[in-house]
Amino acid sequence: MELAYGLSTSLGGADCWLGKLEEIKSAGITGLELCLNEDYESQRALLPAALDTIREHSMEIFSVHLPFGETVDIACPNEEIRQKAQEKVLRFVKLTGGLGALRMVIHASYEPIPAQDRRRCLQASVRSLRVIAQALGELGITLAVEELPRTCLGNCAQEMRWILSQVPGAGVCFDTNHLTLQTPEEFARQMADVIITTHISDYDGVNEKHWTPGDGIVPFRAIHQTLLAHGYTGPILFEPNEYSRGGVPVTPRGLVQGYTGAIR
Repeated sequence: MELAYGLSTSLGGADCWLGKLEEIKSAGITGLELCLNEDYESQRALLPAALDTIREHSMEIFSVHLPFGETVDIACPNEEIRQKAQEKVLRFVKLTGGLGALRMVIHASYEPIPAQDRRRCLQASVRSLRVIAQALGELGITLAVEELPRTCLGNCAQEMRWILSQVPGAGVCFDTNHLTLQTPEEFARQMADVIITTHISDYDGVNEKHWTPGDGIVPFRAIHQTLLAHGYTGPILFEPNEYSRGGVPVTPRGLVQGYTGAIR
């Protein structure tokens, strides 16, 4: 089955691909994920020109990545701070909810999370995620909770499964280069039934690198087959850094060729 290719882009800065949409389209990438940062006013200011560029090139918006960082820590156990973070995320939902994206991606927490605070942070995150998922559901959009590395919440299948059990209607954004407590193949096998979008890149198995597929240890062929076997319909959405392994500049064509080569 042929799955659509997508690419994550910020609205400005080094990780913005909006100036290369012709190159992106020629590589066979048909849609984008808009990755928002924490600065609401800057994102609101940049959005109209970004949308004009996207429409001029007839690109689809597959998803929106809601902002992540210290000012949007929806898992903060301090209730006042958590509430402010939740409300800030909801402002971004309102800003981008009419763009046609069927999914919005969110991080369940910021980091680091001390072991003694993990349970409280999980409970706080779930309170926020329920509210955000409900707001998105009213817009016909599905919340995709991204699995994360290190001490972040949702850093393994078991914890992610628990989070989803508490947040009706949410699914998973599977980031292939985030897992440090289990292998990407294991996670895909255990969570394939609830994976609704992806962040595709490669790494060394130790910490996230966002390399071009094929440059690291991710078994993309096995993962691809697992997703297809569970009815995944896409997209294959790349989330690379500016440079891949060895300082090689990342290109849209290189991303597609790397992935297609890795799944053969």
